[in-house]
Amino acid sequence: MAQNYLVTGVFFGSKTTHHRHITKIKIYKPEDRKYYNVTVPNAVKQIENGERIYFVHEGGACTNVNVVSPTDGPKYLRTNGDTITRDNLMNLPNHD
Repeated sequence: MAQNYLVTGVFFGSKTTHHRHITKIKIYKPEDRKYYNVTVPNAVKQIENGERIYFVHEGGACTNVNVVSPTDGPKYLRTNGDTITRDNLMNLPNHD
């Protein structure tokens, strides 16, 4: 069964194109009440293998973090689209 983890922030890599890419996510692990950093490739693998579910909680609602597989370039993370912009990964606190 997949474990659920709250995403509380993001880390950005250097700006190599016209936009920034998330390189790591900051998560809260309730089992030990600590925060951890997870690289995007590790998070992608964990989501795809069904090991973990990452989510954002904002505005009283939760939205899951999903893997996006573009036709060109590496896989990346994105939240489900909804009407609450504060729950987008790009709008979480930046921990760079």
